[in-house]
Amino acid sequence: MVNVGGRSKGCSNCRRRRVKCDENRPICMQCERNGLKCDGPRGFAFVEATIVSSRRKVKHDHGTPSAAGPVANMADPSGTSSLTRPCAPLLENHQELYIMFTRKHIAPDGPVDMALQELQTSNTSQLAPTRTVDCRKTHLQAVLSFATIFFGTKNGYSDIMKQGLISHGTTLKQLNQALSNPSCYMYDEVVVSVTTLAMQEMLVPSGPKRYLDHMLGLEKLLTLRDPTSRCSRKTFDLYKCLRHMLLYAALRAGRPSILAKPEWKTLLMQYCGSEEEMREQQLYDALADCSVLAAKLNVLVARLQFYGDGQDNQIDETRLGAQVLLGHLISWRGQVDANPAITYTDAFPCWAAPRSLRTYPDIEPPSVSTDLIFSNIDAALMLMLYNTTLLYVLNVLITLPLEPESMEEYLKRAHFSVLEICKSMPTPSAEELQADMHASPVVYWAIQVADTVLQKDQSPEGRWLLNLLNKKVARLRTKDFKWAT
Repeated sequence: MVNVGGRSKGCSNCRRRRVKCDENRPICMQCERNGLKCDGPRGFAFVEATIVSSRRKVKHDHGTPSAAGPVANMADPSGTSSLTRPCAPLLENHQELYIMFTRKHIAPDGPVDMALQELQTSNTSQLAPTRTVDCRKTHLQAVLSFATIFFGTKNGYSDIMKQGLISHGTTLKQLNQALSNPSCYMYDEVVVSVTTLAMQEMLVPSGPKRYLDHMLGLEKLLTLRDPTSRCSRKTFDLYKCLRHMLLYAALRAGRPSILAKPEWKTLLMQYCGSEEEMREQQLYDALADCSVLAAKLNVLVARLQFYGDGQDNQIDETRLGAQVLLGHLISWRGQVDANPAITYTDAFPCWAAPRSLRTYPDIEPPSVSTDLIFSNIDAALMLMLYNTTLLYVLNVLITLPLEPESMEEYLKRAHFSVLEICKSMPTPSAEELQADMHASPVVYWAIQVADTVLQKDQSPEGRWLLNLLNKKVARLRTKDFKWAT
C-alpha cells in the first residue's frame, strides 16, 4: 500500500481555494464553515507492480521459452513496467482488511469495535439472508456493510463501495424484519445495529439529516426500555458509550434528550464506580438539561418572530432555568478545582483571564505539549466537556434579551471557556497526548461548539479567539479523531 495523495492530502475544495485543510473526516472544518460539499481528504490506493522482462536483448535458443516465462506476458507492449490499480485489494480475505481498516478509525472497545471483533471470529456465511432474522445477529451484518462501505469510500474503490451498498441494503432489510419483533428493543445487538447505521452516516454521510434520523430511531428504541429495572454491566457500558451520540444529536436537532428524564439520570449515576465517573456523569446530566433548554429556546425564538412581544413569561422561565444550570456548573467547577487528583497548571500565565484578551501579544505560544498541563488525560477531557456544557448554557442566555451588563458578563465567561478549550488542545509534537485525546469525541465536540459560538461574536475578543481556535485546529490532527462507538 502506498500513498498516492501527492504533496497535499486536503479535500478538493481546499486545494482549489489554496487554503489549509485540516483533513477532518468526513467534512473538513473549512467546508463546514463555508457550507461547501466536502469530498474529504485524499487517502491511499493499492497498486500492483508486475515483473517485466529485461530491456536488454537476450539470445534464446529456438524453441526455448524466455527466461521471463509467463511473467513476460504481463508486461505492457512498450516494454516498460506497468502499475495498475486493481479492482480490489490483494488479499484473499478482503473482509478482514475492511475490518482492520475500520477499527483503526474508531475508538477501541466501543460497541461497534466489539462487534467488529466478534465479526472477525465469526463465520460470515451464517449472515446469508434467511426467512427468519435472529435479533442477536443483526449487528454483525450491520458492521460488515459499514466496514465495506467505509473502506471502499475512503480509499476510492468504487466496486468495493458498491459491494458495501448492496450489503447495506441487506442490513436494512434484516433490521426491519428484526424490528417487527415486539421484543426487539430488549436486545442490545439491535441497539448496536442502529448505532452502527448512525456512525456510518457520521463518517460516510449519504444525506444531511440521515444521522439525526438514525439517532431519533435509537432514542425510540431506548424509550421502550425500562430504565428503572436492573441491567447488566454490559448493557450499562453500552448506554455509557451512547451518551455523547444521543446528546449531540438532541442538541443538534433542538429537541429534549431522553437522557434528561430523571429515571435515565438515576440509572447512569448508580453504576458510576468512582468519584471521577460521578463528576463526568454530572456533566452529561447538565448537557441533557441543556437539550431541554435549547428546545424551549427554539420554540421561544419562533414565537417571538411570529407574534413579536408578549412572551415575557416564557423568556423569564427559560432564563431562570439557564441561570440555575449555570450556578450548578460553577459549583461543579469549584469542587473539581479543589480536588488534588484533578489538577492542572497554566504553562502560559499571560493567558489567565478573558479580560486580558485585548492586550495579548500577536505571537505564537511557547512550544509545549499544551498550554495547560494536566495531571492525566481524563482531567483534560473532563475540562473540555465542562467548557462544552458551559458554552451551551451561555449560548441560551446570550440569545435571550439581556441587559448590557449581563450580556458582557456572559460573553466574558464564554470567551474564557473557549480559551480553556484552546489551551487544552495538544500540539502535533505531543503525539502520545494526541492519541489519547483522539480516542474521545469530546475534543471534536468542544471545537465545534466553540466555533459555533464565536461565529456569532463580532467583538475584537471573539475575532481573536476564532483566529486562535483555527490555528489550534490546524495543528491538531483532526483527521485522526476516533469515535468512542
